[in-house]
Amino acid sequence: MAHRQNNKDDRSGERIADEIIDGLTEFRDALRDGDPIEQRFTVRTVELRLDPKPFSPEEVRELRRSFRASQTIFARLIGVSPSTLRNWEQGLQPPPTWGRRLLELMQRDPAPWTRMLEEAHKSNPASSN
Repeated sequence: MAHRQNNKDDRSGERIADEIIDGLTEFRDALRDGDPIEQRFTVRTVELRLDPKPFSPEEVRELRRSFRASQTIFARLIGVSPSTLRNWEQGLQPPPTWGRRLLELMQRDPAPWTRMLEEAHKSNPASSN
């Protein structure tokens, strides 16, 4: 049989539930009456800056080198063609938003990417020579 919390906690929970119901009822009434919501309630707009940072050609190259990977291997690791990676490193084309996000994540936490490279190296019979 479940143990019930003491009455003080129960009353606190009931008060919170009542406040939520009162607020939702007031909101419903405002919508029904066509009242501007921002006049009856506090309305906040939150602006989040979530764009990934830009990567210069040198930063792309330096990140690749930090993994001690060739352009071909690094390109395969991140899922682009070697020519795309070359374009990023030569400044002919900047990495797109998704590419910058990926590079940013790799820069922030290289460990999982390093493990992927190490596991691929171990599983490749040609690499044991």
